Amino acid sequence: VLQINSGPPSRWPGATMEKFPERWDGFTHLVLESRLTEAAGDSLRFGERIDDFIGRKDRKWASKGFWATRQWQTHRMPVAERKVLFGERFLDLSEVETIIIFASQPSDSFVLQIDNIRLE
Repeated sequence: VLQINSGPPSRWPGATMEKFPERWDGFTHLVLESRLTEAAGDSLRFGERIDDFIGRKDRKWASKGFWATRQWQTHRMPVAERKVLFGERFLDLSEVETIIIFASQPSDSFVLQIDNIRLE
């Protein structure tokens, strides 16, 4: 389990993951499970961001937002034929560099757990 702990004033607290198979050809979704174990409220907005090799130069990536709750939930982010930020090009699934899981400017402390990250 990946556990992200944070407290204010963290603006974009999260975790960056690297060193996974970089070729995602043939897969359509990045899937993960989330659970919020500590927070002032019952839910927390968080995002998944995927950077490809080209993104290191043009600073564009693919991302999707989700809500974590107190129960384990499965989240699916489409990756096949996915446009990057501002839609100028497609995410290059042959050269994926990083996955970033981050909270969207939380106002309170929280503990977010992420598990079973996989491609489908």
